[in-house]
Amino acid sequence: MQRISSVLLNAMACGAVIEAGTSQAHADMVQISDRLDAEPIASLTVLWAPGIDGRDDPTDRGSEAALAEIELGGRAAYILDNGAEIGGQLVWRAQRDHPNRPGGAGSPIPGVGDAVGAFSGLSNGAASGDVGARGSLETAFIFIRGGYGEFSYGRDTGVAARFQEGDVDVFSHARVSDARLDLTGLGVVNTRANLTGPAEKLSYTTPRLLGIRAGASFTPVADRTGLDRNPVSGADGRVRPEIQSAVEVGLNASRRLRDSGVRIRAGLGYATATLEASPAVPFTASDSVDVWSAGAEISRGRFSTGFSTLVSDDGLKNGDYRAWTGGLAYTDAAWTASLTFGQAEADSAQVEATTVSIGVARELEKFGTLTIGYQSVDAENATDAARSGADRGGIVIELSLSL
Repeated sequence: MQRISSVLLNAMACGAVIEAGTSQAHADMVQISDRLDAEPIASLTVLWAPGIDGRDDPTDRGSEAALAEIELGGRAAYILDNGAEIGGQLVWRAQRDHPNRPGGAGSPIPGVGDAVGAFSGLSNGAASGDVGARGSLETAFIFIRGGYGEFSYGRDTGVAARFQEGDVDVFSHARVSDARLDLTGLGVVNTRANLTGPAEKLSYTTPRLLGIRAGASFTPVADRTGLDRNPVSGADGRVRPEIQSAVEVGLNASRRLRDSGVRIRAGLGYATATLEASPAVPFTASDSVDVWSAGAEISRGRFSTGFSTLVSDDGLKNGDYRAWTGGLAYTDAAWTASLTFGQAEADSAQVEATTVSIGVARELEKFGTLTIGYQSVDAENATDAARSGADRGGIVIELSLSL
């Protein structure tokens, strides 16, 4: 084992150290010694929606006027004699999300259906939830990287979701796609192929060559209830099929056209897994689930535009999940403004939703960001719009503070 480890370390040290993944970036590392760097992680995000309104519908789940999240942890990296770098990251998060759909799973609009989406986590059940504040060890992994790429093992997001591009929304937690905090309970737009959430996985990413980078992740069993992704169960009381032997692959490209000054970023993702049924899982469930995602961002000067899309069979024999987003952003010094649209259709929940978000963000020097905007979500039952639905809109304020 020692000899194998030595060969691996020396092989990985043959080239320059590659760019780290998004969850492993260390731009703010504190140099403890010539070989050891460390960085504390601490942030607080508060969402406030004063006067968010909606349709007077007795079946409406309702909105939340205030939500919050805290994040605590740290990361460290050590350079070996052969030039390879080893390290790890540990992050614990706690949040109060919408009580009906923590982790994105559940029934946004009440109905009578039995189907449950293996990827989306959505259902059309009549039951609603009342989940309070939750805490979770979201990230806990070790890594080794060098000229031949990076290996990591532990709790982390899969590469298909990590490599996604196209989000230019100024909101970080209340964003249109893959919202970390959902004020309305109707945030069903997801364009990141985050199939396995924070479950333990083995990942590999290549160096970035000619602006292109690839990667793959393998998750034996996705049985972790995360804050942003909950593949296990939902507040609707329905049990989800167990996701096993999940493979996630991703491709990311970043290129700057020198003559025009245009920067192009693009990402492709694919995730697949087998589903283990249980007596509580409806007969409509399939024995596998597949997810495809794509996104791109084009920027020049102060302007940028982004687009992303995702399609999944949702682990159902007769049902799909489809979502897309598009947005524009303008940056001037410490100010950034954005306009973002998003739409999703989920056959499992028989729901169609359209989201519009406009906001302006101001960087508070090194302390964080203050974002103020207006958001509107319109969700309807896809089979009978007159039977049930919800329409929410109002001012949203997001304050994010960090070390």
